[in-house]
Amino acid sequence: MQAATTFGPIEIWLSMGAVGHLVLAFLFLMSAYAGGVVIDRWLLFRRAHRESVDFARAARRPLAEGRLDEVVSLADRHPRSHLARVYAATLRDAAPWIEAPGTAEGFED
Repeated sequence: MQAATTFGPIEIWLSMGAVGHLVLAFLFLMSAYAGGVVIDRWLLFRRAHRESVDFARAARRPLAEGRLDEVVSLADRHPRSHLARVYAATLRDAAPWIEAPGTAEGFED
């Protein structure tokens, strides 16, 4: 009877040449780097989500009461929040037309 051939990771490693070892080592390094990027992005987006929720809760009352300057200052205190950035940019761009209603000319510039 013929002996069973095993093809485990050690046998594959031992059967490869120098080029194979270099390629495999490079692939492992790139996999570790990609994993690090995934973890970094996950942490960043988790922080951004948390800041967006905090901003939305804090800005609810000033928005309802029309205190737009306070909303912009709240947005400046939440730099990672995508929601705060959009609100701040919108309010800064629209401020002249909010303060002087009826001057719609040029709003689209």
